[in-house]
Amino acid sequence: MRPIFLPVRHTLLLLILILAMAACGSNSRTSKVHGVFITSIKADGTKLFVFTSPEGGKGVGHYSHPGLMERQAPGRQGIAHRERLQDLIIEALELRLTQNGYCREGYIQLGSYIERGLFEIRGECNEAATDADRKQF
Repeated sequence: MRPIFLPVRHTLLLLILILAMAACGSNSRTSKVHGVFITSIKADGTKLFVFTSPEGGKGVGHYSHPGLMERQAPGRQGIAHRERLQDLIIEALELRLTQNGYCREGYIQLGSYIERGLFEIRGECNEAATDADRKQF
């Protein structure tokens, strides 16, 4: 039986493909938090979004919005857990925004909500929608 050798050109292409796949697979900014990202573009160009994740806190009912009161005052451990969770969710949201380019100039957080098994962040992009945004989102 004769040994099988790949031509140099095919070997080089295979090596490049393997390296490219390894580079894509080792993305250091992957998030362990998954969620649903919903967009809404108003007639005046206002770009809104809601990011919802099923990674919410257990039994911590809290609505965060300027001027609104907490529904339930969690204990110190609950507050620390909520803050860690919120940091993870915000990191996942910002990664999603970077990947999809929805809020290119940043965003304002309009509010967030944590309920049993659910975390939600509502926001508004700093820039107005372009025609390309309207087509894509």
